[in-house]
Amino acid sequence: MKKLVLLFILSINLLQAQQVLNTFLNKENLKPATVSLAVYNLSTQQNITNFQTEKLLYPASLQKLISTSAALKILGADFRYKTKVNLKGTLTNQTFKGVIEIEASGDPSLNEKFIDFVYTFLKEKNINTLEGYITVNQQSFCLNAEKSWLIEDVANYYGSPAFGFNFIENTYRLTFAQRDEGKTPKILATSPKMEHLKFDNQLVSKGKRDKAYILGMPFSKERKIVGSIPPGAGTFTIKGAIDNPAQLFKNMLIKKLQKEKIDFVFNDNISSENIFASKEYMSQELQKIITVTNQNSNNLYAEALLKTIGLEKYGYGSTANGLKAIEALYSSQKLSFYDGSGLSRKNLMSSNFLMMLLKNNENNINFKNSLGVSGISGTMKYFSSEKTKGKLIGKSGSADGVLNYAGYFKNSKNEQIAFVFLVNNYTGSKSSVRREMLKVLESYF
Repeated sequence: MKKLVLLFILSINLLQAQQVLNTFLNKENLKPATVSLAVYNLSTQQNITNFQTEKLLYPASLQKLISTSAALKILGADFRYKTKVNLKGTLTNQTFKGVIEIEASGDPSLNEKFIDFVYTFLKEKNINTLEGYITVNQQSFCLNAEKSWLIEDVANYYGSPAFGFNFIENTYRLTFAQRDEGKTPKILATSPKMEHLKFDNQLVSKGKRDKAYILGMPFSKERKIVGSIPPGAGTFTIKGAIDNPAQLFKNMLIKKLQKEKIDFVFNDNISSENIFASKEYMSQELQKIITVTNQNSNNLYAEALLKTIGLEKYGYGSTANGLKAIEALYSSQKLSFYDGSGLSRKNLMSSNFLMMLLKNNENNINFKNSLGVSGISGTMKYFSSEKTKGKLIGKSGSADGVLNYAGYFKNSKNEQIAFVFLVNNYTGSKSSVRREMLKVLESYF
């Protein structure tokens, strides 16, 4: 009798959830959309809802769940990037004649601390004068931009390719003096200085939001700035992708050495295979790197992880090799993946595939700790209601007309629930769709 009562209550709850989903689907701004919803009870190992779960939809940044999960499996949570500094040459009377060679590891987290590391290494070796040059070895990595990315993305900070050598997240800041409505704001400065870039400024002052785009290609000096920024009397900053992080690093290192009174005499005729000294710079553990990747939805980190997977499995860090390694993990699945971050609109996946990923990582603490918390952190910070705050963990994936979420929560019975909710091609505001998606998920609590 007790079992029958429980089944009856469960049936009523599922019926209510279905009614909420039907209401969601009948919203005017969702009628042109494709919606997929998978809800699974991990505690009882039962499917709760499977609505259009075989549809192949654009995942946007949910693609990062694939990259980070694969990185943990292939590289291990304790993996650290190791960027090697080789001093090739000879030291005589505090004068080093030779080459400072940086062996790139693909580390996406290198910043100004790495410059301090190299400087300290030179001081440890009692070097006061350098005659030679600095080189960055990226031979183990493909440096090309992803072919399927939009031209409006690749020169903006979120669209930087993952090089073999990445530096300060491959990002510079471009500051403008705001102007009156309809006028062109003036470029004030770049930080760090990007003096080699030529900017064709076609910005207009209008609206209340940042709608500026920087157009250009990696290793090109030409940049066109289009779109708009808000009018005003202050300053406004947008962010661009550094075209050549290795060259910027070399320039900044030379300035550091000059500031610290280490003489640098450029001489590219010097060559030596004699390694006088070497030292490795280590990143944080992979678990911390994937937390940045998922909570900040950091495209550079995701692309770097994908290439690192390719390097680990096949000896060369390319997107193609990284994807090949991921496909080998899911050989029984039909995959349509083109990158590691989700920028490519060619990426397609189903809720069924994402649900399988969530099931596989049910007990993976490192993976689950990398996810945001509803109303509190990461990309889940704004996916929250009074009922769900602090109770959902997961990740979002969004683009124009696209809003997706995947993750975990516990229901009122303290059962572990996994969910995948994909909405492609809606109309209207993102905030309104987000509110309605929350109502659907609340019905499963």
